[in-house]
Amino acid sequence: MYKFEQLIPVEPSRHDRVQAARFNPSQHPAPYTESHPIPAHAVIAEIPRIFEESLWQRGLLTLPPSCTPFWFIVETERNVALWRRGFSLIAVDEFDFLVDVPAMIEKREQQLAEADESNPFHLAPLAPGRSASEVWEKERRYLCQFAELWAAGQTHLAAMSSAVQLLRNDLSAEPKLSSIVLPDSTCRRPSEP
Repeated sequence: MYKFEQLIPVEPSRHDRVQAARFNPSQHPAPYTESHPIPAHAVIAEIPRIFEESLWQRGLLTLPPSCTPFWFIVETERNVALWRRGFSLIAVDEFDFLVDVPAMIEKREQQLAEADESNPFHLAPLAPGRSASEVWEKERRYLCQFAELWAAGQTHLAAMSSAVQLLRNDLSAEPKLSSIVLPDSTCRRPSEP
């Protein structure tokens, strides 16, 4: 943004960034309350990607061809949560995104169980010669392996996440608008069930 009389670049205020990111101002972030508490084992949204990629690098986990990495599922859920609240991706840094990893894995397994090969939105780009059901089964096995490795390190990962959150809060000039726990079930657009 510029002040036209001076033609000097001006950094937009937080309010301006949030308002620019909103495409439906009637939607508001759902705050977490006693009726919707943040799970104790929820971690910041960046942790699953770091963990998954380190497992790949160490050879402890291998992503089958045409399967969706878990971190991508988390980022997709984050984007949907923003959209449901009336925000675009510009506002991603205005919120604390936390992930309930076991619940996210359960949600993805349910999606895979209910997937329909005739629905093009349920199909991942398939490897030549593989059926959708074969790819989905490989992804289920991958998620099961990931869940076992996550469970083994969950206490340490949650502690690391808490430390990062404390540092972010101490170093941040402005507090986040709210925390959003993924998978998100607290906010639906009016047209959604």
